[in-house]
Amino acid sequence: EGAKEGIPVIQEPKNNVFVNDGSISIVGKTYFENQPCSIYLDNKRVRDLVSGDDFSFIFSPENVLSDGEHSVYVVTETGVSAVSSFVVDTIRPAEPTVMKMVIITYEQVGDMINTYIAIGGEYFDTDVKSLMIYLDDKIFIDNISLNPDRYNFWNYNFTKDLSIGVHKISVRAIDQANNVSI
Repeated sequence: EGAKEGIPVIQEPKNNVFVNDGSISIVGKTYFENQPCSIYLDNKRVRDLVSGDDFSFIFSPENVLSDGEHSVYVVTETGVSAVSSFVVDTIRPAEPTVMKMVIITYEQVGDMINTYIAIGGEYFDTDVKSLMIYLDDKIFIDNISLNPDRYNFWNYNFTKDLSIGVHKISVRAIDQANNVSI
């Protein structure tokens, strides 16, 4: 079944999404099978094609899209789709800082010490959606969602049994397009 009421639809990229790769595919459906349609990208007609027997079409632009806002829509003789706006973001967010750390050790059992750790810091990119916390750069502790109204500061507390010795806590930021800081 094709699009409803004569209006073609854009299925991908979805409206108001962030993508971390400028090599996109435009996917949609027309009202009729084998229906001619025109694809518009950033208000420029970029391709004329015909949908398939299953009403669907797919088009991949030859050039990688640049970082920034883009829009796509499709036109057929039966109507014009809604505009799908999306953002290409290939830039990794800046690494967040760890500005405070409190470590409280409890009972030692064998070569392990039960430890309470409270950490906090700051992130610098406005589109950061979450932080991943690691112990010794390889042991994943947690992924914490961020509240954009919190002025770019974060806090996290956890309890962990640690071996005796020196340990490092690192934090990586994830932005809306799922780019991860180094």
